[in-house]
Amino acid sequence: MPKRTLPFATAAAAAAVVASVVCLPTAQAAGRPDFQLPAPCGETWGASTYAKHQPAYSVDLNYYPEDTGRPVVASAAGTVTVADSAGGWAGTHVRIDHGGGWTTHYAHLSSTAVTPGATVAAGQMIGRVGNTGNSTGPHLHFEQTLNGVGQPAVFDGTAYSYSDRNITSNNCGSPEPRFARPRLLGRRPDRRRQARPAGPCEHRGQDPVALPGAGQRQVRRPDRQRRMGLHQPGVRRG
Repeated sequence: MPKRTLPFATAAAAAAVVASVVCLPTAQAAGRPDFQLPAPCGETWGASTYAKHQPAYSVDLNYYPEDTGRPVVASAAGTVTVADSAGGWAGTHVRIDHGGGWTTHYAHLSSTAVTPGATVAAGQMIGRVGNTGNSTGPHLHFEQTLNGVGQPAVFDGTAYSYSDRNITSNNCGSPEPRFARPRLLGRRPDRRRQARPAGPCEHRGQDPVALPGAGQRQVRRPDRQRRMGLHQPGVRRG
């Protein structure tokens, strides 16, 4: 069958489709961390915002029916740069540096669970939801920034639509490796399964019978003597 060739325009269109499939989104190409919802694994939180919410692209997160004191966890792994209660409008807050110019900010907390300089893993608790600073009610104020500039929030690879919606946290951290069952320290070996050392006598549920040895005469076993007719009443051997 003769080989068919595509027209130039068709080939160019096909190349464009392939390029769109294999190219990564701009945010990922720029090294955006794998940000997750800053809530414990499996919990569903409400996300909302409002006009002129500052800084730009900030998100307010609530856990219903009651979010005061709820654990707040790191959206991605990084190093804590701020963790204090002197945040002005932010109140008690935490900021984490994720490298490459990326940071996350967690504001209006009731308390912090980390200190500046600490290294945290994704999903690690860093504080609790509160109502400190310039806040009209308990909630978590959250930001993702690049080089100090607010960026549209992305959770688990999905861009937040900046409308009221519920988001379930996939911030479950790395799975723990499976370890072999630990060996019990101080446990004595099962001596019943160890072979007994050879001795001058055997114990097999019968009376001990001496084995042949130097200067000893072989003694027949009682069961063998019975088979040969020995020690049976009325039996004489010539």
